[in-house]
Amino acid sequence: KTIYELDQTMSYYSTSDQKIGLLFADALELASNDIEHYINVSDNIDSVDDVLFVVFHAGLGQEASQDFDPTIYDIRSAYIDMNMLSDVQQNEYWINNQNIISGLVMPETLNWIFYDVIEDLFPNTFISIDELENLYCEIQIGMTGLFAHLLGYHFGFPVMSDVDTGNTRIGKFGLMDVGWSNQAGIIPPRPNPWTRSNKNDNVYGWVDKEN
Repeated sequence: KTIYELDQTMSYYSTSDQKIGLLFADALELASNDIEHYINVSDNIDSVDDVLFVVFHAGLGQEASQDFDPTIYDIRSAYIDMNMLSDVQQNEYWINNQNIISGLVMPETLNWIFYDVIEDLFPNTFISIDELENLYCEIQIGMTGLFAHLLGYHFGFPVMSDVDTGNTRIGKFGLMDVGWSNQAGIIPPRPNPWTRSNKNDNVYGWVDKEN
């Protein structure tokens, strides 16, 4: 694997949706030669439309934020759309002369367990010796659910929470609500029944409502 280092700091990209979109575009630009080479030699990829580009940044995602957050400039994971690319020239990025207008930005990890400040965030002062061994195992968060949740945006699944306030609507029962974090982010739910049976868009219709 190849690791790419951008010119700007993490705090620069963390301040707005457009800056996260800029992170996505800057990362693709930096890796463009390798991406184009892979597409050109691949027998399974005919165009960038066949690829969903995912940029993994170093460190934690903002989803792992705690009440005491020593890393306030963590980047929020996101599905990148045209609105988030508004700071990019012409609102688009090109690879092999083909337009890229969407993708994902995700973190290296959601786990504080890899950082020295974990004992400040989750102190072990009043934990019995018998429980110390598993103390930090129980607070680890997997990224399977987060990845599936962001893929839902790519597939056009309707959001099942209040996008203005962030309030939950169908809760843990919905992939496009807080359900993505079920079982510590390891076992998210399926898309909710309405999404699976909705035939108003060609990305839905997995369930025959008549049966």
